[in-house]
Amino acid sequence: MSIVSDWQAIDVELRQRAPRILADLRPPITESEAENWAHTAGVLPVELRELYDAHAGTATRGSSGFSFIGEWYPFTVDEALVRYQRCRRMAESWERPPLIPFAIDLSGSYLAVRPGGRGDLSIILDDAGDAPYERYPDIATLVASTVDGLRGNSPDYRAELAEQYLSWTNLEEEADDRGY
Repeated sequence: MSIVSDWQAIDVELRQRAPRILADLRPPITESEAENWAHTAGVLPVELRELYDAHAGTATRGSSGFSFIGEWYPFTVDEALVRYQRCRRMAESWERPPLIPFAIDLSGSYLAVRPGGRGDLSIILDDAGDAPYERYPDIATLVASTVDGLRGNSPDYRAELAEQYLSWTNLEEEADDRGY
């Protein structure tokens, strides 16, 4: 599978079960957005560009908006660029290479990729630096896992999807809460 075909599968799932959530997804990246990005931060990494070629973020965060598996809410291109500039300044102070954040969770952590990289994922935990994202190592795996989750085939998360909302239940945390 590819990021493009997996996005198409996500669109199908949302069209059938949650058209309001599908409507929340933004259209593909425009050439002016891509040019603005290139002028400000260089060329988008290939997998991130493929992600934005399908949908350039979401208008809403929280249960009434779209999120990737694990409740990662994608930024618009403009939001990602603003966050990238902030992360670049932080990375300079830490003497590390910068990352491009493209999604955020409800705790404020970012999901990010390296400029010029393939799409290997890292997490930026608030103001604490970054670490590899071990659950889903790259953008392609994240998107494919989102498809699996929406179809009820994820070993890690259960999608709670209705016409008006989408949320993700972490099955391991749920089992811990229940005591098994």
